[in-house]
Amino acid sequence: MTITDITCGGTTHSSATRGAPARRRGARHKKKPDHTRRTPMTWLALLAAIACDVAATYALAASHGFRNLMPSMLAVVGFLLTTYLFAIALTELGPSISYAAFGALGTASVAVIGIVIGTETANWIKIGSLTLIIIGVALLPLADRRDAVGHRGTDPGQPAPQRAGTAHPGTGTG
Repeated sequence: MTITDITCGGTTHSSATRGAPARRRGARHKKKPDHTRRTPMTWLALLAAIACDVAATYALAASHGFRNLMPSMLAVVGFLLTTYLFAIALTELGPSISYAAFGALGTASVAVIGIVIGTETANWIKIGSLTLIIIGVALLPLADRRDAVGHRGTDPGQPAPQRAGTAHPGTGTG
């Protein structure tokens, strides 16, 4: 109880909350993240997470099952840094784009590095597949922009428009 509390008919009213709606103590209103707002720094955090993941993967291979100390330590630090940077990317990119880009570009990076250093062979199927992966990841953000503009069937509150000649459910008309 503070000095500004007023007792009226057995009910205590505080001047700080008079007229304000009742809220639970400690309740916070979380704002939904806006996944349509993507900053270049968020993309850089995702690319840095992918780079750390690739480096940590190669360090893990060089550790020979955690038998070599230095590569083992680099792998652990690299994966921790990967997790931190990926969490930053998740804040604005959202899980679908972040994880798809992380997995696809990480896999493509390991394959390209393997081809460059000579541990993997290059053929037209592998190069074509890597190209398709990169194109697919590049097109993912465009799908969200298309949804944000309000193309047909994207607003969950409104039904998708009917094509001409299709029957309306329950009316028996076409």
